[in-house]
Amino acid sequence: MQTLREDWSGKRKAAEKRIKSFVNQANAQQRTVIVVPFRVQGFGPYAKVLAGLDYQANEVGLIPHPNVTKWLARQIVELQATL
Repeated sequence: MQTLREDWSGKRKAAEKRIKSFVNQANAQQRTVIVVPFRVQGFGPYAKVLAGLDYQANEVGLIPHPNVTKWLARQIVELQATL
């Protein structure tokens, strides 16, 4: 498992290198790489970082998933209970 560290500029370049190496190694072994960017919406910079590599991703982020709406509703109820 790797993370892009898109919010931490000091660690980003090294993370990109590790991710590309990981995907290249998996591709060389004819393994499928599944990219799951833990992002609220979209695929962010992953498409650019992974350009030319073989991987699978839905590229939509968490927002379209119905469980996000359920989680938000629970958070609102819990917050209202504390007011």
